[in-house]
Amino acid sequence: MPHPPDDHHPDAADVVPGDDAERDGAPADGPDDAAADAWGRTTEFAAPVVGCRRCGALVPLGSRYCPRCGTPLVRSGEQAARDLSRTRRPAPPAVRITVPLVVAAVVAAVALLTLRSGGDDGPARPEGLDGALAAVVRDDRLLAARLQRLRPGGDAAPALAAARAAAGTVAQALQVATADHDVAGRAARADRVAAALRANRRWLQTVRRLLADPRAPGLAGLEDRAQEASDALDAVDDVQDTDAAVAGVEELDAYLRAARRGAPPPGRTATTATTPTTPTPSADRPEARSPFVTAVDGVLRAGARARPDRQRATALLRAARDGLDGYAGAGATPASADAAVDEARELLGDVARARERSAARARAVTTRQDNQASIVEKLGRAYDAGAAAARDLADCLAASSAAPRGVAAQCLARAQGATATEARATDAFVRSYRPALRALGRSGPSRAL
Repeated sequence: MPHPPDDHHPDAADVVPGDDAERDGAPADGPDDAAADAWGRTTEFAAPVVGCRRCGALVPLGSRYCPRCGTPLVRSGEQAARDLSRTRRPAPPAVRITVPLVVAAVVAAVALLTLRSGGDDGPARPEGLDGALAAVVRDDRLLAARLQRLRPGGDAAPALAAARAAAGTVAQALQVATADHDVAGRAARADRVAAALRANRRWLQTVRRLLADPRAPGLAGLEDRAQEASDALDAVDDVQDTDAAVAGVEELDAYLRAARRGAPPPGRTATTATTPTTPTPSADRPEARSPFVTAVDGVLRAGARARPDRQRATALLRAARDGLDGYAGAGATPASADAAVDEARELLGDVARARERSAARARAVTTRQDNQASIVEKLGRAYDAGAAAARDLADCLAASSAAPRGVAAQCLARAQGATATEARATDAFVRSYRPALRALGRSGPSRAL
């Protein structure tokens, strides 16, 4: 075995324990056994090991000579570090670049999914018809909570704001239902939901009208509207937990009756209506003793329920014709001209059916004199004319293939003749009914049936 030069004798500290047998001439182990034996002997050291460049034996880092073959191992700490680094080479450049990019992409994807699902703020908002229905029920419940807190003489502003917001949500839901009607396989459900939404809209219109003016017509039918809306929502099997969606009718009724008996609620000033309306008969008034007048007044009150629908339909068509920025009607501003025309068409269909029912009620009033029979016949004709005007305008909107602005302009112009006919029929009824009211000490009825 070769020996190192005399000036490089190994110190005692440089000799690995267990090498005595080799120095005493014991037979050397084979290469594999020597390497394994060296590895076992070095496991008690905290320092790492390096391999001998000549025989491959594993030697603790810092040894100056290989205990196996005596080859000098290190000349400096810097050389040892280089030797050690050979076993821990850095990753190739492609790996160093690709791995961070992949990690960044994964993080971005998780963040995007979190944003789409609403993060930790709550469940994701459902889309489509289910989401529209959920929004309607949500806003209905908010309105119900506001109505239940309403007290006679209190502030109706929060309830009125909730009713307006709910009406806007219903209008948007109707647009979704209309779009679903044109999708294969969804028409039946969309029509069922649309019918429920229209009933809900009639309830909201009544609430808004009465909160804005407690003396407006509609108080007598308030409970019926609420029940109709509640039943309609319950009938839609896709909606869950709708029992509390329509509530607060008793509190609203008490508030309105108190407002009618006394001064306007706090924060509001009394206003004089530009058009006289038919007052609600009471037991201490002379007209309460006239069965005929009482019956006709009931027909007029029921017929007035369709008035807000007609007013909104007209405002929607004017906005579609002149621009949505100029919308001046009640309720939410339509999202687009197409949406305005579609909603107006639906509203006018409701008005036509309501006018037809009012005409039938008018002709069903019991009469005992010829002048009474003439009055109810004229009232029936006025409602017939109103139904014809609404139906003609709705048919025009459905049949035209022009752009929304052109459709609105064309159909509004076409409706002028039917509207004039309705106005003449209404004036004829008012003139015939006025003497019967004057005999009871009352003024004439409104010309806005």
